[in-house]
Amino acid sequence: MSRFKVFAGVFTFAAASALPSSTFASLLSDSQLYFDPASIPFTENNYPVHDLTSGGLAQFGSPGRRVVGANILPMLRDNDYSPGYSFSMADYLIHPNQAGTYAADLTDGLLTAQFEDSGAYHMRVNYEDGTSEVHSIFVDAGVGDPYGGQDRNNGSAPWKEVNAKDGDLYIISTGAGNDGFINSAVSLLGTGANTARAATIQQAKDAIMARQAALGRKIKVVIIGHGFQGSIRLGHGDNAERINNSGDPNSMSGTDFGNMIKDKVSMINLFGCNTGGGVAGGQLLADITATGVMATAYTSTVGLTRDKWYAYTWGTKVPSPGWLSLAGAGLICVARRRR
Repeated sequence: MSRFKVFAGVFTFAAASALPSSTFASLLSDSQLYFDPASIPFTENNYPVHDLTSGGLAQFGSPGRRVVGANILPMLRDNDYSPGYSFSMADYLIHPNQAGTYAADLTDGLLTAQFEDSGAYHMRVNYEDGTSEVHSIFVDAGVGDPYGGQDRNNGSAPWKEVNAKDGDLYIISTGAGNDGFINSAVSLLGTGANTARAATIQQAKDAIMARQAALGRKIKVVIIGHGFQGSIRLGHGDNAERINNSGDPNSMSGTDFGNMIKDKVSMINLFGCNTGGGVAGGQLLADITATGVMATAYTSTVGLTRDKWYAYTWGTKVPSPGWLSLAGAGLICVARRRR
């Protein structure tokens, strides 16, 4: 296991066993750690992102910049959080200072936080000089758009757990060795008859054909890959292929994809960041559904841990019926998150 330390913004890594939170000298209480999701400040840039394994420790502070408090926001429960929603700790998926969750100690201006449960967290560190910093901490987790894109430019949205495990077959895109999103999908879903890897659309089709033949009925499929509005990717690098309406040589339109699988598949969930977002996302889902395959996707950034699926709180799993009205609702969401 590895851990990282932060001293005045400088990270170092060292092999160590996790320090049990019960040994913390000055444990911060539940109320001291509470972080209201509605109070996350907007930023045009991503918050600093830090990756940890379960049980990992993060330390902030130095003699010249003492920490005076901290707030930690874990993922929220699966719910539709409308604008103006009044949050409380009851909305938290997990709670601090419980076995297997998270805790923080503040001693002599040095903050030490321990994260035992997998998930995506926001952490605000408050300094003696009156300044504060917000960090994104991913524990055994990865997001589907880790390197930028339309949605990751918004750093003000908390995360919620979502229920996306609704398939007879899970097709996971191949990815680079350090791809946290893809690696989390493999860890979450494992291997077996209901899981396949695909670097191409043809490989996805082959997996669908095999699973449908084994079950003897139309199947529900979840494709997990990186995405953007109206698109999801299989494979990586120069040879990556996409399901979208771009007309690029390495892409297949929603209509062609739907026609290719319509005799084998009843429903498909395209689990990639922003795939269902905007007019392009609605059009892709509508085109697939017009062939007889019900298509769904999320309108926001999504992610995976070793045991959870998650998305931004304002993200919606969009079905294709009524897609134009939903695209309009997406514009309202953009206005809300830029409050």
